[in-house]
Amino acid sequence: MLRDGRVKPERRSSYFKLLARQSERLTFLMDNILDATSREIGKRRYYFEMISLDRLLEDFSTEFVPALEAEGFTLRLFIEKNLQKVRMDRAAVQQALTNLIDNARKFSSPGSNIDLKAGRAPGRQFISVRDYGPGIDAVTRKNIFRPFFRGTSATKAGIPGSGLGLSLVKSVMDSHKGTVRVESAPGEGSVFILEFPLRSKE
Repeated sequence: MLRDGRVKPERRSSYFKLLARQSERLTFLMDNILDATSREIGKRRYYFEMISLDRLLEDFSTEFVPALEAEGFTLRLFIEKNLQKVRMDRAAVQQALTNLIDNARKFSSPGSNIDLKAGRAPGRQFISVRDYGPGIDAVTRKNIFRPFFRGTSATKAGIPGSGLGLSLVKSVMDSHKGTVRVESAPGEGSVFILEFPLRSKE
């Protein structure tokens, strides 16, 4: 349609933006599938280094804000003071966060807030992603980190997804000797929490 001139000039920009978003989502899906395959056959390599959570989230949010704002979302950043560095694979954790942010976007209405937070609890530090969507029922919460699992509400609503994103998040956290958990209830939104253990000397 664009090539043969059937789209009016004033609408071409919207079409190009739509095509760009669809291309990004297809690339994201393929990355998840390839990463899942790599983990299955044991080829995924991690490159650990000591990372500052505040810098990680600041850089990550800067990258995501324009795309989220274009869809009507507001990404809010909350970072506690005096956080220590955490041993992690930066690219792997960024991929995990990308999956969580993408889920928050898909299950929330435009105009909603999405909260990204870094904090500390006894013996660990954490990153959380909170949405203000419909929440998750108990059955879905129990199975949500299984590969290819999709909740009934997502299927009925026609929300796109491969069912791989959250299982990949769990795989990343397992490789970091950490945990991922979800706090949610129907009608109350959802919070996904990535917990990283602090080293004993800390």
